[in-house]
Amino acid sequence: MSLIVLNWKDLLSVDEAKDLLNEYLAGWHEGWANKDQLVICPSNIALGRLSTIPLPAGIYWGVQNLAPVMERPLTGENGGAEVAGLGGKFVLLNHVERELVGEDSDRLADRILNAVSNNLTPIICATETQLEEIIGVLLVLSSEEAKSKLLIAFEPSTAVGGVEPWALARAEELINGWRARFERELKIEVGFLYGGGIRAEDLRSFLGSEALQGVLLGRLSLQPELVMQAIQ
Repeated sequence: MSLIVLNWKDLLSVDEAKDLLNEYLAGWHEGWANKDQLVICPSNIALGRLSTIPLPAGIYWGVQNLAPVMERPLTGENGGAEVAGLGGKFVLLNHVERELVGEDSDRLADRILNAVSNNLTPIICATETQLEEIIGVLLVLSSEEAKSKLLIAFEPSTAVGGVEPWALARAEELINGWRARFERELKIEVGFLYGGGIRAEDLRSFLGSEALQGVLLGRLSLQPELVMQAIQ
């Protein structure tokens, strides 16, 4: 089964996000849920409006970040309980664009724990240089449950934003190597997604890769007709 994560970033107004959601809902067949699942990650503001719209089997809500603490109240952060209350099931963590606001991996373990404590699946984004950091974070993470539930979205530094996407074979080679290290050093099996400038014509082959559990899409996620063609 492939997980297709749609990161809409902050590229859409609330009304545009609603229109895009309706396009996905119109094109989705519930029978696809047996082999593919969509995770839609709109902006925080849009999710508050869109979460009242019923989703069919195989489509889930996600958010683009989570607070590093569970205590409330907490101004200006996504609370895990709040996200779960809106129907959220997944959360992106450590996306490379978070560096633009000064965020790093120092509190990543806390964000992972917040996610798992609220029944959210953490999807940890990592470039090829950050994967080493992720192993370090997980080595000190005390929760075995958290380690067993997380996913890694590998985003090559040269591919973010579609600058220089990696070929599938190159991505598979690196991911298989890292999967072996996770099993050897952390004694856990981790599912890997690939993200970073996937072209529409290559999406089907990435979804068919045995090395991947899915993909993370940025700008391509704004073109539902192309995503749906790859799923069919």
